[in-house]
Amino acid sequence: MKKRVASVKFAYWAAQHGDMWAKAGHVPASYTALSSEAYRALNFRSEYAAAAEHVKYFPSQPKQGEINDWMVKEFERMLLGQITPQELLQRADNMINEKVGK
Repeated sequence: MKKRVASVKFAYWAAQHGDMWAKAGHVPASYTALSSEAYRALNFRSEYAAAAEHVKYFPSQPKQGEINDWMVKEFERMLLGQITPQELLQRADNMINEKVGK
């Protein structure tokens, strides 16, 4: 239980100090960090902050992690020229429908 509490405390701290992560190009997860002077002082971040208003998250899906892992591997195969973009899209469509039961 102590580890879980410590993990949540760290996650909260990291979210509140998102301006630190923003130096690497990440958009802060908390509005406090997003509106901080430190974040606003970073070059080009105002465009990122504006884009955050239009973020769409994946729907909650228990197979999402498995699908993401598969997609990364298949995307790498495409980049290596082992499959075409069209093949990747067709394979992804088939795999996702199979995993989510459609």
